[in-house]
Amino acid sequence: MANEKKKEINLGEDFGAVTVVVNGKRIEICSDGSIGKIEPANGNTITAIAAAKKALEIGDRMKDGTVVIAVDLKENIALFAPKDIFGGNSAFDSQDSVVKQANVQGLHGHKDWRRITDEEASALAKAWDKVAPPALQGSAAPWFWGAATDDAGNGSVFRRGYSVWNRGPYRLDSRPVPVVRSGPARS
Repeated sequence: MANEKKKEINLGEDFGAVTVVVNGKRIEICSDGSIGKIEPANGNTITAIAAAKKALEIGDRMKDGTVVIAVDLKENIALFAPKDIFGGNSAFDSQDSVVKQANVQGLHGHKDWRRITDEEASALAKAWDKVAPPALQGSAAPWFWGAATDDAGNGSVFRRGYSVWNRGPYRLDSRPVPVVRSGPARS
């Protein structure tokens, strides 16, 4: 790519749709900058459209009220949470009831919510300020449940950039439960 010739054409604001031909591929660009239609040289329009779609990014807010909390472009998988991140509160051993309730309610139009894994919870904690609503950022960020227990049966908790094993009776405390679902990483 470093040796490729790059050319930029500025069409300004007052154009309709324009068709560009690159290496035999016809690409229609709409006046709003979106891709309208792609006709590749090999005739495989679906492959070309999939390749041209925008990849989601951590922090993207979706029309359905969810937020992207992780993206794996290699696997084409994005991880979504409700805009407020949590499905509700519960003790460590009752997290499944929060997930069940989110699915019964069809939270944000979806019924495929699940508990977060510790790996996903760690990614959420690292991306916290990009994905959490403003009211839960900074020092207002709560400790939330993860999925795993240690040898003594203590639950893991996470918070904006941190993860620890919860000790003592705190496992019985009510904490926020993140619910997540997966979907395509390209929109």
